[in-house]
Amino acid sequence: MRDKALARQGVIRPEELVLELQDTFNNVGTWKLSLAAEHPLTTVLRTPGSGIIVTGPTDVLMSGPTVKSELASTPDDPAGTVSFEGVSDSITLSDTLAWPEPSNPDASAQKVSHDIRTGPAETLMQDFVNANCGQYAPAARRKAGLRMGGSLGRGATLTKKARFPVLGDLLSEIALVAGLGFRIVQRGNQLVFETYQVTDRSKTIRLDARNRTLSGQRVAISPPGVTRVLVAGQGDLTNRQFLQVDDATSVAAEADWGRRIEKFVDQRNTNDVTELKQAGTEALADSGFTGIAVQAVPVEDSTMRFGIEWYLGDRVGVVVEGQELASTVTGMLLKANADGFKVGALLGDPAGFTLGAALTRHMQTTDARVSALERTAEATPAGPRVLAPSAITQSSPESAYPLGASVTYLTGDQATAGGWDFGGRYGFLFTQHQDTGDISQRWSRVHANTTTHEEYYRGGNRPSGWGPWRAATMTTLLNPDGARTHQRSQNQLTGGGRIYWDGNGFSWSTRFIAISIGRGSWAPDGYFDISMPPDGTVIPVVGHYGATSVTVTGGRINISGLTRWAALWYKIPYGSGSASNPANFLVTGYTAGAPAPPDDCVLVAAFNSDGWGAPSLKLGTGELIDHWRNLTLQNSWVNFDSNLTATNPDVPTNTWSSAAFRKLPGGQVEVKGLIKGGLCEQERVIATLPAGYRPAGRRIFMAPNNGAAMRLDVDSAGDIFVRLDGGVGTVNNGWLDLGCLRFSADS
Repeated sequence: MRDKALARQGVIRPEELVLELQDTFNNVGTWKLSLAAEHPLTTVLRTPGSGIIVTGPTDVLMSGPTVKSELASTPDDPAGTVSFEGVSDSITLSDTLAWPEPSNPDASAQKVSHDIRTGPAETLMQDFVNANCGQYAPAARRKAGLRMGGSLGRGATLTKKARFPVLGDLLSEIALVAGLGFRIVQRGNQLVFETYQVTDRSKTIRLDARNRTLSGQRVAISPPGVTRVLVAGQGDLTNRQFLQVDDATSVAAEADWGRRIEKFVDQRNTNDVTELKQAGTEALADSGFTGIAVQAVPVEDSTMRFGIEWYLGDRVGVVVEGQELASTVTGMLLKANADGFKVGALLGDPAGFTLGAALTRHMQTTDARVSALERTAEATPAGPRVLAPSAITQSSPESAYPLGASVTYLTGDQATAGGWDFGGRYGFLFTQHQDTGDISQRWSRVHANTTTHEEYYRGGNRPSGWGPWRAATMTTLLNPDGARTHQRSQNQLTGGGRIYWDGNGFSWSTRFIAISIGRGSWAPDGYFDISMPPDGTVIPVVGHYGATSVTVTGGRINISGLTRWAALWYKIPYGSGSASNPANFLVTGYTAGAPAPPDDCVLVAAFNSDGWGAPSLKLGTGELIDHWRNLTLQNSWVNFDSNLTATNPDVPTNTWSSAAFRKLPGGQVEVKGLIKGGLCEQERVIATLPAGYRPAGRRIFMAPNNGAAMRLDVDSAGDIFVRLDGGVGTVNNGWLDLGCLRFSADS
């Protein structure tokens, strides 16, 4: 807060006010402020000439005097609220004319026709301000406390002639061609006329609704205001000098729009060709191009923060309809109250920087110029935007829907009235709209849980319009009441009976059963059976090298054609009876592109062929099973039944088992088989167990031997060999049973 002497009087906290600040590049800003009538600073602000200073995170945003105050009170608020309106301190440039002889305070006695000055653009601007309302102006015209900011002499060297133009308009003409900005702002107890270089930040500041740096945007494109400027110098009629001025941009805009737009500029104060061309160049810089305006609202949590990383007058990158554009930041809107701060920005201007729009008219045009920006300055709420069903029909074009996501609830009558293909039914219409013009919609029916669900989809874009609606096919994968029942089924799987597994073939004799999983619509019987599929059942295989199926033969599921790393699954028939269905089995592998099994499958068994004594089968019940492996006999020892060459534990009746070994789930190694005919000498090796199936130290066993007993030792190298110590039993190679060998394997 400041008084008329420019001294700061106090600070208003955000929760005490409602502030709206509008500012425009190289123009006069406005502000509105509401305070309780009892607030101690209300009296100060109602004093003519007082004003405010608004500070931002890094600098002063705006300062300026009050121009209007109004008290409003009600029975509920008898003290009332005072609303203030004001302008920025740049209003001084609108209030002041540039005199031909600014040092002479008598307007009726001006001794020269024009104030002619030549120099760098920034220097010219400060000189005109200083001479007309600054320190060098006569006391009667001097603005109290106004000082010049620093000048770096930026901009091309220009010549300007002034004869009573509005000072702000004159400065705009100079700043426009020099790429400069200017304003008056209070610093301490002084007003400072500041000039600054407009910065091209289009490579680092990129605003796009699709990357969520904008919460909303609107785009307007307009033709140029002029493409050919006819500048008239001194002289009369046929003796008057004329110069036509155009440039590549204006000529290109003329070709784009198919319009030759001419403008007459009266410069009868000079006959200098350079000055005439400069006047034409200024007119083209004003509106000699296709106008593109973008109203944009930066998101509040963007890393590209307005007022910190980019400012009024800067050039920033904007994505408009898929095109990368550079646009000038021409305006901003700030709203502040107890709920916080919201900032909006205006990028570009369809009319360019209209030099004819004098600053003296700005107070009447500001509201119209920023009205659209004001409407969008509030941050867009999260989530889809809700659209009124009365505003759209099925034939509405994509432009009828806002960018981003939107949702519309349609009653049956509204769906019918809008001509929707799903008329008469209640539902939600979801729309996803891209700034490229592509758009997609999904209609989802709202109904009771006893009604079949329906969904329809359609898509389209700006050039081709809408495609037809297509109905989605609904498949019930899991009953909603039992969406996780398959997990309980897996955890409570039991049974299987007698398991056969020899490394190639797998079978079970009695059903596996998923029981105690609850009883309901997902499980009418309260359990599901998983029985061994009969011969001839073809089980599909996915995710394996070339194999597409396996067939049950000889009562076994034979995986010898696979690489022996696979899993057998069963699809639980939720919602039906408990009977096992052979068509519900599936084998999966692990190769590239192997899909995950459906969620309603349970694991029956997993196979692997790892060595080192790893059990090669894991049942879905959790049990680990190793298959019998052939034991290679040495030193003339052979299987007692010479017809046995496999390790089938289910040997026919009256047939002896062959030599084999396996590891039990607890880590114990088990050896079996009846052998004969080998050498029975001391330390003579019968067979050698592989790594993973050997004891940690030497073990001693007594093995049945042709009606007596023979000592067998097994050492940590895996050797099974004969010992003759102590004359134990009868050493005879007529037959020897290896079934006595059982020990814990070395971990």
